[in-house]
Amino acid sequence: KITDNVAVDTALLHYSFDSQNFTAQPMNSTGKAFAKVLVLGADSINDLNDVRIKILQFSSITSADIFDASSGTPTLAQLQNYDAIITWSNNCYANSVAIGNVLADYLQQGGGVVTGVFTYGGGCSGLGGRYLSDNYYVIPAGTGSTGGSSLVIVRDPAHSILDGFSTITTGSYRASSVAIVGDANRVLDWGDGRVLVATREIG
Repeated sequence: KITDNVAVDTALLHYSFDSQNFTAQPMNSTGKAFAKVLVLGADSINDLNDVRIKILQFSSITSADIFDASSGTPTLAQLQNYDAIITWSNNCYANSVAIGNVLADYLQQGGGVVTGVFTYGGGCSGLGGRYLSDNYYVIPAGTGSTGGSSLVIVRDPAHSILDGFSTITTGSYRASSVAIVGDANRVLDWGDGRVLVATREIG
């Protein structure tokens, strides 16, 4: 039961519910929930901080921390302090099986995970463990990467992930796959049909 204690006749309230408790969700001026993000990359500290600075430009993100996944693996308790995780692997993960397991657990707890370049390629740079065995990938596991860039094709212009974007600048490495996992949703493709952005609901 939610009781109006301040005699507001009409209001839009935002809550999360974990099957036992309601938790109020603070909202920004656009009506979107504020988010805490962990930048979990197997990369240099400079590159981790570069991504952190860029995502903090979004008004819906209130804080972002970094964790060098080439030096260690966070616990589930650490990940649960965040609403979303972004991970990529320019270097090897400290333990590709352990990080795959903990990210799978985090997803099952309702967290959001954004995976970037090389995480889908396998080996020490891929997400192993239950992330692989339970197939939480959006771009199929084992997909290679290629250099270069091309024009971008917008497949789902109404998708909320594109809110606030007027231009997209791309380059460097990208997935070589034109395929996505069966129940995933294509948002952006490269001009040659390779996947740029896709989303998938887990759980």
